[in-house]
Amino acid sequence: MRSRDRSYPLEAFPLGLAGECQPTIGGLRSTRNHRGVSGAPIARSYSGEHSSPSVGQPQSLRRGFTLIELLVVIAIIGVLVGLLLPAVQQARAAARRTACTSKLKQMITATMNFESARGELPRGAIRWTGGGGYSWHYYILPFIEELEMFDDGAVQSGETDDAADRGTRLLDKGGPYLRCPSDPWKKRQSTTNYFASCGPMWIGGGAHSSCTVPFNAQYANRPDLGYSESREQRGYVPNRSRMRGMFHTMWSSEIDLLSFRLRDATDGLSNTIALGESLYEECAYGNDNAFTRWQNHPITTVVPINTYCEPSSTWSDCATNIYVRHNWGVSCGFKSRHDSGANFAFGDGTVRFLNDTINMDTFQLLGHPGDGQPSRSL
Repeated sequence: MRSRDRSYPLEAFPLGLAGECQPTIGGLRSTRNHRGVSGAPIARSYSGEHSSPSVGQPQSLRRGFTLIELLVVIAIIGVLVGLLLPAVQQARAAARRTACTSKLKQMITATMNFESARGELPRGAIRWTGGGGYSWHYYILPFIEELEMFDDGAVQSGETDDAADRGTRLLDKGGPYLRCPSDPWKKRQSTTNYFASCGPMWIGGGAHSSCTVPFNAQYANRPDLGYSESREQRGYVPNRSRMRGMFHTMWSSEIDLLSFRLRDATDGLSNTIALGESLYEECAYGNDNAFTRWQNHPITTVVPINTYCEPSSTWSDCATNIYVRHNWGVSCGFKSRHDSGANFAFGDGTVRFLNDTINMDTFQLLGHPGDGQPSRSL
């Protein structure tokens, strides 16, 4: 019996994609050499049992990512984020600290302009007999272009001098210039992070007898540093001999007796702290209204920088923990939410960052404007 195998010319196989020949008769095999681009013969084999791809069918499948490869990529991204995140956080913290420096610079400039116009610095805080009173924040309002607020807080027609509301009308007024951007806690528009300095002043523990203060004994009475103890509650001073800083709290009857001029800083303005940062959330007499006497007493340098306290506390908590908000001699020191220290404005108008590891004797000398001691390196 004859073989059914036959030979067919190549023309019997129509051209498909890319000029390839495709069999038209199933079960038949045709083999013919073709020449490639280089001219070398290329063997082509056609079989009905194993037909070439049809027109439009992809010649190869694309390979996707495996699960392991995806996990490796995710791990690499996680490592990169972990490396970049601290740098981003540090950049943001530096930007907030710079903004805080700018605000403190604005305040010390306004304070110096006040002194230039009036011949003396604004009082740190004044208490009138009737209980009202102003802080230095109120007095510098005209020098930071807030004349309308200044007029709102002034003694109004019909008010007596001793019974005037004064700065209390400015409660919940103010603006972002009063706040350090690193401190997220916010109570009112009139609260502030910026306080005047009364130097190494003895500050009482508060009205509760159980509130004890360890720092007064260490730093408030230091004849070896050129000053003795000035023991007035919350920075009140009765005469100039008791002044330990550039700013103090006083009664209205003492206004004329306790003025302070820039030239009174005999240690040099660049060596004397004028203003600094604090956390009003943690200080019982600094968390409500920056413009009134009670809410913005000058702060002592006796308390180490960044001595943090429990903000949600009561008077009786002093019996078990001295680091509470109502213990004024501990809670009302200079502090901030910046890492490792706080910003301070000096009498010469400069703003510097002091580390919280600063030598405490040096800190007292920077707080006192006339201790007569040689300046120490920071």
